[in-house]
Amino acid sequence: MTTKAIRNSVLLVSVLLVEDDSLVASSLARMLRLKKYDVSICPDPKKALELCDKRQFDLIITDQKMPVMTGTEFAAIAKDRQPNACTLLISGYIGEKDAAAALENDHINRFVSKPWHNEDILSIVESELQIGSTLLTEKMIEPEFILLEAS
Repeated sequence: MTTKAIRNSVLLVSVLLVEDDSLVASSLARMLRLKKYDVSICPDPKKALELCDKRQFDLIITDQKMPVMTGTEFAAIAKDRQPNACTLLISGYIGEKDAAAALENDHINRFVSKPWHNEDILSIVESELQIGSTLLTEKMIEPEFILLEAS
């Protein structure tokens, strides 16, 4: 009997998407998953904060206008729980003045207005992930060895 070991290492970028509009969430998640990002969707900011306590995220994308709390309020709390995560705020209802004010806070890295162009948001995401440098360099999953038996 011979045995072969196959090494399978994968680069995973973990994304938390906090968006109460299911169409927007599924569209954005689909686009990110095509780039092989691991996307968790949470329509409720309070449940998203609970998720932040359970696992680590590299990127958090949050809508501004949601029930219970705003995206900026969510981001401020999430940043305490996920200090290394990059945070993008998306909104179709925020003006330039409010967007600039949100960016002055340490808990928001970038603002993206709705509607967006897919190429633009992907470029912003990739840029922020590289700037954050919490991944894309050393975020390799431990090698997984699969033993295959030859007959």
